[in-house]
Amino acid sequence: KIFKINNLYLLNNKNIVIDNINFIGLTLPIEFYSKPRLDINNLIDRFKIDNKYYNILLCHSPINICTNKYFKNSNINLVLCGHMHGGVVPSFLRPILKNRGIISPTMELFPKYAYGNIRINNTDIIITSGTKVLPSNMLTKLFRPEVVIIDLINKK
Repeated sequence: KIFKINNLYLLNNKNIVIDNINFIGLTLPIEFYSKPRLDINNLIDRFKIDNKYYNILLCHSPINICTNKYFKNSNINLVLCGHMHGGVVPSFLRPILKNRGIISPTMELFPKYAYGNIRINNTDIIITSGTKVLPSNMLTKLFRPEVVIIDLINKK
C-alpha cells in the first residue's frame, strides 16, 4: 500500500534526485546497530554521489556515521538521522550536555553524538530525538518529542 501513495518514496538503499537534491536512503544491516565501529564506506559507495547535487543522506542510526572517517572527502552535504532517543536526556539538561547523551541504545554511557547539529569536515549532521508516545504527561514534559523543520537555502 505504501507504494501507491503519491509523492512518497521508500528509499531502502536507493536514491532519488528531486530539484537538484539527491536524497539517499541508507538502510544499515542489523549488525551495524550492535557494533558501533563498523566501516560504512562500502555501503555509502554503492550510491552515485555527484557534487553537482546537494546530497542528503537519510540513515536511521548516527552511530556508525559520526564515528567514521568517511566524510573527509565526501560529497555528502547533510545527514539526517535519529535512533538515539536524544541520549535519554531530559529537556532541561539539553543545554548542558549539548550533543552528548546519558545512554545510547547500545548501552554506551555518555555517547558523544546523541542529539543536535554536528559538523564533521564539510558535512552537516542532524540527529533528532524524534517523536515518542510516552505513557504520562510528566514524561512528555521531561522528554519532549520533536519534529525538525529544515530550510535549505541556495547560497549561489
